[in-house]
Amino acid sequence: VPPHARPIRAILEFGKRFKISLPLTKNVPTGAQEELVQSSSYSRQIHNWFEGVYGERLNFDPSANAKVAINAKVAIFADGDIWEGPLPIKFSGLVAPSREMPKKSDEGRVGAKIYNPCAHLTGITQTRLTQFSHDDINEVVRMYNLGMSAREAFERFRDHDPLFSRAETDWAAATMHLTSQNPDFGQSLYSSFQMAEKFMKALIGQIGEGNPKHGHKLDKLFAEIESLVMGISSLAVLLKQIPYRSAARYEDPSNFVEAYAAHKASLELVGTLGTIGYPDYHLSKSVRR
Repeated sequence: VPPHARPIRAILEFGKRFKISLPLTKNVPTGAQEELVQSSSYSRQIHNWFEGVYGERLNFDPSANAKVAINAKVAIFADGDIWEGPLPIKFSGLVAPSREMPKKSDEGRVGAKIYNPCAHLTGITQTRLTQFSHDDINEVVRMYNLGMSAREAFERFRDHDPLFSRAETDWAAATMHLTSQNPDFGQSLYSSFQMAEKFMKALIGQIGEGNPKHGHKLDKLFAEIESLVMGISSLAVLLKQIPYRSAARYEDPSNFVEAYAAHKASLELVGTLGTIGYPDYHLSKSVRR
């Protein structure tokens, strides 16, 4: 039972145990039955106890399940450092990478909106942005595009299986462990793997025959998808960049290069698999509906 729901659950259990009716809220609503008024002190004491123990964790956030998607971010390696690249919540316009930070005079600009992903890297300054090489700018744009494709994939499938949402959470963890002040490359590597594994398992559940039972074998999961979908064989090379090493979370050493490669590969894999059923990737005749 999540924290915000525990006071009400406790009231229900208390009423069941002592065979009495209790108001679910802390304050009795006007016009409540006399029986509820008499037992309201129990409900009030239960709520007070949980408020003292859990504090703000009792405040239900209706947007909690959407936070990952709204605050989607990617890790980007540019100019010798790793940057956090937030993706715009909603954007319709032109993507125009540049070494120039936006000017205040551009705020009232008439015409198509221009989004410069380089200028939105967390902590970037004009001085630092000026030092970006052509390859650095290309990497920012590539990661931006991979992130946007992955987010669109999750938006397309998220409501069809809880595993999709869990895979999305793994994406957030992989990014966080790469970009934090004290990065954990092993945790990031493992999270990228989990993102790929969960997305493929959930996808098979949508287009295949129930839930797959391939454990942590990405190659077998991919082979099952490949048997159902035409035109995705080129994606197999990405699997080699997302190794499964559960020990990476603990003592097994992992490095930035390996973790960053897995981050990129998992985003590309999910973003591309998310287009299944669209013009480029068709379901085989045996599974079309």
